[in-house]
Amino acid sequence: MEFPAWVSDIYPEFLTPKQYAWKTFVIKDAASYGDNIFYLDSGAMLVRDIKDIYEKIEKNHIFVVGGWGQNKTWTHDLCFKIMGASEKEKNANQISAGIQGYKPNGRFQRYVDEGFLYACIKSAIFGDHKNHRHDQSIYSVLVSRYGIEPEDIGIYGELQGILRPDQAIYVHRRAFPVSKIQLKAKGRE
Repeated sequence: MEFPAWVSDIYPEFLTPKQYAWKTFVIKDAASYGDNIFYLDSGAMLVRDIKDIYEKIEKNHIFVVGGWGQNKTWTHDLCFKIMGASEKEKNANQISAGIQGYKPNGRFQRYVDEGFLYACIKSAIFGDHKNHRHDQSIYSVLVSRYGIEPEDIGIYGELQGILRPDQAIYVHRRAFPVSKIQLKAKGRE
C-alpha cells in the first residue's frame, strides 16, 4: 500500500506501525476499490471459503467480530473523553478490529469515517498496549454507539486454533508452528 503524502501531515507519527492509526486510513481508503470491503489483519488466516462474510456485508452493510473484554478495561480515559463516550459505550465489549468489513456509502459509512477521524487525533489512538487497544478501542466504542451487532468470534476469529467445521478465520498472531497445521485439499481425506 502506498500512502498519499498528506497522510504524514496529519501528525508525524500517523504511520507508526504499532499505534495503528494507519489502519483506519487503509480501511477507509479501500472503499475506492470495491463494492464490499473486507479487512483482515496479517496475524489471521482464512480456513474456508468466506462467501458468507461477503453476503453479510451486502445484507447488513457491516461486518464486525466480537472480542473479549470491556471497553473500560482496554481504552484509556482520554480516548473516551475525546469520543464523548457514554457509560453504555464504556461498558460495552471490545470487538476484534483486525477482522471487519463494510459496504462503501452504506448504512454504516459513518463508523468507517469516524474511525478514521478519531485516529487523526493522536491522543485518542496512541497509548500504552497495557490499557489501550488503539484502533480497536475506537472502533469498539463506535460499534456500541451505532448498535452494530458483532459476529461470533468462535467462527470468525478463533484464537485457539482451527477448532470447528464452520470456522472461517483463525487468528494466529504469527505465533503458530506452521509444521503442525494440516491443511487438506478439497475432496481429500
